[in-house]
Amino acid sequence: FINIEKALPENLEIEQHFFSESKSLSFTQNINQKYFFCTVEKIGIGLKESYEVMLRLTSKCNQNCPFCSGEPIFREPTFDELNDCLNFLENNLKNMMLTITGGEPTLSKNFIPIISKAVNIKNISNIQIQSNAIMLNSIKLLKNIPKIKNLHFFISLHALDKELYNKCTDTKNQFNNAVGGINNIIKLGFPVILNYVINNINIDHIFDYISKIPKVFINYNLITLHFSTLICSVYNKESSKYLVEYEKISKKLSDIEKIALKKNIKISPLLNSTHASIPACFLDEKLRISDFELVDLNDDDIGYEDYTKRWVKSKKCLDCEYDYKCIGLPREYALKFGIDKLNPIK
Repeated sequence: FINIEKALPENLEIEQHFFSESKSLSFTQNINQKYFFCTVEKIGIGLKESYEVMLRLTSKCNQNCPFCSGEPIFREPTFDELNDCLNFLENNLKNMMLTITGGEPTLSKNFIPIISKAVNIKNISNIQIQSNAIMLNSIKLLKNIPKIKNLHFFISLHALDKELYNKCTDTKNQFNNAVGGINNIIKLGFPVILNYVINNINIDHIFDYISKIPKVFINYNLITLHFSTLICSVYNKESSKYLVEYEKISKKLSDIEKIALKKNIKISPLLNSTHASIPACFLDEKLRISDFELVDLNDDDIGYEDYTKRWVKSKKCLDCEYDYKCIGLPREYALKFGIDKLNPIK
């Protein structure tokens, strides 16, 4: 299998270990360090608060996206470790959304067993399976997934053109398997979120992409489009090469929303405080909804004109009504394009 990351920091420690809980760390930070394959973030949608839990079953991947934001290579957790983690979360979190991811989670032997475990945990309100759908071209694997209402798939599909798909994934001859996998998911009645990571390879393909959806997929009523921007992971030094200026993205997304409405294609809200979204000040006012996913931002990661931080804001942002729920710009984006176009919304 292809390693998920091309370039890792020289001093990166690949193997991670458990630790005893520390009072100096928050509850979520303790979980994140106790279980090296698990990340927990406190989120809010509207007035409802919950926790988003990400379980990484493996770092193996059968694709090699050059802008990948995945975690570095890590030891694959055993079923007992994953099971212990879920038991701990069940006993300590009242309401959580679970994402099963990787690498590519379908490559893990624990893929079906851990889903079967998770569907029986009552305080998991929603289960999301992140995948590229290649392995799901086999209907046999899909049929082992329990059919429940609160389970959906989040599929990365960055192009509906074979040549562009190959460039975005650094693969050959996988496009038909990806489309076949998505259609298999739809056949079994599972909702699908198609994640389109916008980059300088596919930015000019967006209109073609949305026009092909009704032709390529058997029942696009089960599909919701989700547009992401590049996070520029510290583990992938090459990803910043694929950045696109947010003004260009914002203009295209405004036009896309109109086209999608005419074609009855659903689109996820374009405004979020998540890591892979555009700050509100770059979006048209009509796209700035008030009820959106809000992450419990870590102040240690955000700097006002401080480029030592992972996320950078302008000092002007302190006067913005969205400041408390905006993560700002990835440092690599700020270094490449600057921060002058961050303008406070009042």
